[in-house]
Formats: sequence, C-alpha cells, structure tokens
Amino acid sequence: MSASLVQGAASGAVGTLALGGFALLRNAVLGHAPPYAARLITSRFLGRVLHRPVRPRLALAGSLGLRMTYGPLLGLAWVRLRAALPTSRLTRGVLLGVGVWALELLTFPMLRATPPPHTWTRAEHAFLLAQALLFGFATERCLAALER
Repeated sequence: MSASLVQGAASGAVGTLALGGFALLRNAVLGHAPPYAARLITSRFLGRVLHRPVRPRLALAGSLGLRMTYGPLLGLAWVRLRAALPTSRLTRGVLLGVGVWALELLTFPMLRATPPPHTWTRAEHAFLLAQALLFGFATERCLAALER
C-alpha cells in the first residue's frame, strides 16, 4: 500500500474518531439515537442476517467494527479523489462532508439500513449533515497535516 493510501486510511480513522463525542452530543440533544446511528444500522443488518433480534452488546460491538472500517475506506477513496479538487482545506473538507452526507442519505435507505428519510425529523437531518461535515473537516485536516 502506498504512503498516500495509508495516509488516507489513517485520516479516515481520525475523522471517524472525531465523531465519537459528537454522537454523544447529538443523542443528548435529540433525546434518542437517530435512525442512522451506527448501532441501529448494525442491529438492522445483523438482525436480517441472523433472522432474530440482536442483543445490544452485539450491536455495539458491530457498530464499532462498522465505524472503524467505514471511515478508513472513505479516507482511502478521498485520498484518490482530492487530487483533482481545489487546494483549500476548507473547500475540500466541505466537499468531502457533503459527499458523505449525500452518499449516506441516498444509500442507507436503499440498503434498508435506515427508515426512509421522509420519516426523520428536521433535527435528525441537520445532525446527519453536521456529522458528515465534521468527518470531512477532520479527515481533510488530518490528511493535510500528514502530507506536510
């Protein structure tokens, strides 16, 4: 694996770690986990595979695995795409965040990982965009620092 791919994966992992505290804040403000919470997505997928309800501990463990796979994979993809984009870290962070937001908003319902977005509250929609932007900014900031 080339150095740039390692940097991309590491930056995606850092972006994912940045979401940890944000998820606690999000859930506290909403008063519940939103439909796109990693634990709920994992519970839905595992429940379909196992053909039974998933225990909370297994859903939590699966969500940690999901997060630590998904973020670095997004980082790997990003390190390849960003070379053709403007050089401003802010612009790149916004582009990555909006890209992740659009990807999740479109694919999660198609994969039946979440209920349809029209059933989500405005606050849940706002938090999805906010967390995608946070991921974008943190990932891009880390990647720029590693390149120096």
